[in-house]
Amino acid sequence: MADSVSLSTQDRSSSTGEIVGTGLHLNMVPAHKLKIQNKPSGLPELPSHQFEYSRWHDVKDVEITGDQMRAPRVRIAPAQDTKLFRNLKDENEELIHHSLKGRQKTQHRKSLANWEKCEFVSLCYQELCDKYQRANFYTILKSLKVARQINLMDNLLTDLGSYSFPRCEDLNLNGNYISSFKKLPKIPCIVTLSLADNGIGNFDGLNQLSSTPIKHLVLLRTPIWYTIGYRQRIFQALPQLEVLDNIPKLDSDSVPPGEVPSRCSIS
Repeated sequence: MADSVSLSTQDRSSSTGEIVGTGLHLNMVPAHKLKIQNKPSGLPELPSHQFEYSRWHDVKDVEITGDQMRAPRVRIAPAQDTKLFRNLKDENEELIHHSLKGRQKTQHRKSLANWEKCEFVSLCYQELCDKYQRANFYTILKSLKVARQINLMDNLLTDLGSYSFPRCEDLNLNGNYISSFKKLPKIPCIVTLSLADNGIGNFDGLNQLSSTPIKHLVLLRTPIWYTIGYRQRIFQALPQLEVLDNIPKLDSDSVPPGEVPSRCSIS
């Protein structure tokens, strides 16, 4: 879902990207007209195969905008010359891409790639192994100023401290490599925050959530989850919190952390 539209196809780390929505058929650029090596034999080609590597906003007669995509993907394409892609034709010998250039092309791209208007964003499982992918992924994150629900799970993310999601109420960061509360984005309106299966190992930076309306917090299977007095310390730092790790606040969660007995005590 990245601003992949703004990059060229010079090499693997700056090549034209593919953006695919699970609810929309957005695969693009006649791969059958490219000489792709190591192609599996004996497999039938899907109807959308001809658009395998195009960017959706470069295709003629497409009016789908970013905020209409259910689960866009940021992908890389073969290192082919840009002119080759621009001149590709379909089986009816008609150009697949529009002919817009310069300012018109830029305006058209911006009108379709309207990430700044997205309220519900799912960018999970992006497999960000390429520099091109990561750069465009982070470009999108900077545009999410009105998004209320954001899903970024399983993206190998380590630090979002420089990003801001000012209207986000529900943020899913499960399955990433975030090691501290200090590396969370600015989320002043957060209500539900999921951080399961991350690397958070201490309480440093937890107080930055104290000024938010957070009600639900998930820290399952993080190093901090195994700390003695964990629940008590979380609720002490976040008195507005109602549910921790899918369990509502218990009477025992109000006991001062210093008075919590060891889980391994033997009488």
